[in-house]
Amino acid sequence: MYVVSTPPKFNVKALQISLIILSLALSASCSRKPTTVTISPSSGVIAVGLSQQFTPTGYYANGKVQPLAGAQWQVSKPEIISVTPSGMVTARSAGRAILIAVVDGFTVQAPITVTPLAVQSIQLTPNPTTIALGNTLTLIPTVHYTDNRSVTLNPGAQAPGIEYHTLWHSDNDAIASVDENGVVSVHQASGSAIISMGLGSVLGEVKVNAAPAIINKLIINAPPHGLPDGDNGTIHLHVGTTLQLHAIGTSSMGITSELDRAQTQFTWLSEDPSIITISPTGVVTAVAEGETRITLSAGGIEAAQSVMVGN
Repeated sequence: MYVVSTPPKFNVKALQISLIILSLALSASCSRKPTTVTISPSSGVIAVGLSQQFTPTGYYANGKVQPLAGAQWQVSKPEIISVTPSGMVTARSAGRAILIAVVDGFTVQAPITVTPLAVQSIQLTPNPTTIALGNTLTLIPTVHYTDNRSVTLNPGAQAPGIEYHTLWHSDNDAIASVDENGVVSVHQASGSAIISMGLGSVLGEVKVNAAPAIINKLIINAPPHGLPDGDNGTIHLHVGTTLQLHAIGTSSMGITSELDRAQTQFTWLSEDPSIITISPTGVVTAVAEGETRITLSAGGIEAAQSVMVGN
C-alpha cells in the first residue's frame, strides 16, 4: 500500500514579508555607517602651550551629519603636538604636524600648525589705582604666556621670549601720563585716565583716578597784611571791615596752590565769633573789639592766624 503525501503549500505572502524585513534590516545596517568622515575643524593653528578640541564628523546617505565617538587618534610628530583619547590637541613646540583619526573604517587627517610661544594676557597692578596730584606711581606688569607661565617685569624690562617691545599709553595725558618704564604721573586734581601696556595685539589696562594733592603744610595768606610764608604776624582790622583770606597748601611734592583750585576739602574757623566771623570761602568780618585766632584745617593739619579788631 502506497501513501501519497501532498507537498506543503508555498506561502508567498510570508516570503514577501520576510524579504521586506531582511531588506529593511540591511538598509538600517548600511545607514548606521557614514559615507564620508572628516575632522572638524579641518585644520588648526595653535600657539605653544594652548589646546584645541578636534572631533571626527560623519556624513550619512540620508543627509544626516553627526560627531562620531570611539576614534583612535594619532599624530605624525609627537614632539610638536599631542592628542588625548577625546581629540584634545595640545601644542608642544613650533612647527607643523598631522592629526590622524581612525573611525568607522575611515582614516582622516587634519594639518596642524603650531606657532611660537605667545602672550595670552597682561595684568597691571595696582588696578584700579588713585594717585594724588603731583605724585607718581610705577605700575607693575605681569605677563601670562600661552604655556601657563607668568613673568612679572621690572620697570623698563622687556617680556622674555617675545619679539614685541613693551608699549605704554595713556588715553588722557592731560590727567595722567605714563613713561616707557610704566611710571604714571598725575597732572590734575580730579578725573581719570586709562593706562595700557601692549605686547603686540595683547593689552593690559588699569584705570588711574586723579585726586587732590596730599597737603603737608597749610598757609593762610592775608594780603595786604602778610605774605604766604606762614608767618603773617597779627592782622589788624577795624570793627565792621572785612578781609579775604586765602587757603594755600603745599604738597609733599613741593606743589603750592590755593586749596579751592586744587579741589581740596578745607575748613575755616573763628575761635571767637563774637569778635570776628569767617565764611566758608575765607571772608573775615570784624564784629567787635578784641583779639582771637582764625584756623585753617585740611587733611588733618592746621594753620592759625591772629586777628586784632579795634576802632
